[in-house]
Amino acid sequence: MLKEHPPVVAGVTVAALRIEQLAVAIAPHRTGHYAESFEVRIDRRKDRTVAVVRNTDDGALSIEYGTSDTPAHRTLRTASLARQL
Repeated sequence: MLKEHPPVVAGVTVAALRIEQLAVAIAPHRTGHYAESFEVRIDRRKDRTVAVVRNTDDGALSIEYGTSDTPAHRTLRTASLARQL
């Protein structure tokens, strides 16, 4: 099955790791915890291999999307849309 084909899994994994690496590089580093809290998970779902890049910091949503007092950093969005992938 294509989802288990090693080049497909490798390509998805490499892309996710590049997103994670760029997200860490552009993340705000006030305490460093947010930048250290990115993780990659590779899942096989029905007919495809899926990579998930996420941040487990408690304040990740506020940092990514902003609040009424703080502008959005859009770290994951920026990293995932980067042309260097």
